[in-house]
Amino acid sequence: VSPQLLGDSKTRLFVYSNPDVQHGQGCFNLQNCHGFLQVERSISLGQEITPVSVTGGPQYALFFSIYQEDTTKNWWLGIGPNVNTVTWVGYWPSWLVPNLNDGAKDIAWGGLVKGISNGPSPQMGNGELPGGDVRTSGEFSYVQFLDPPTYTWTDTAKSKFEDYVDDSTCYEVFTPGCFGKDQRCTFLYGGTGGDNCGP
Repeated sequence: VSPQLLGDSKTRLFVYSNPDVQHGQGCFNLQNCHGFLQVERSISLGQEITPVSVTGGPQYALFFSIYQEDTTKNWWLGIGPNVNTVTWVGYWPSWLVPNLNDGAKDIAWGGLVKGISNGPSPQMGNGELPGGDVRTSGEFSYVQFLDPPTYTWTDTAKSKFEDYVDDSTCYEVFTPGCFGKDQRCTFLYGGTGGDNCGP
């Protein structure tokens, strides 16, 4: 959700590329910088995601996958309704992230909010601090990685999870653990935002 970028408060699909980290010259979607290259036309970067989950009501999910192609070393983004049905939307070229040509040592999932200077911080997830119920919290489930050389999906052990929260009065993450085939490893996240939520 980005009213400043897209002019509304709808939940939208986006990618962010920052080829020049030192100078902060990043861009969203396909806006005026070298970065993500889209190849699939049926899914548009910036399109509205609908329907969306309702707290205590119907729940919806999308499956996101990032995969490094073995020959080109490009990093591909896949999106689908479940783990078995993925459309490959496009890729980040290997030259954009040369330090990742041999794969990644660490992987991070999570939420990020950014507000205007001297204003209140936005909400994250569904706008509530996460509890223990997936029906009332923002959720990442099926958290796995593709393990070379066999390229099999592997669960991340709960002991390997490292939580990072800027300000726990406004935002929080809760890691209940790893479950059966319907959820695998899961974490819940979110926050109320507001005044005095850090820098």
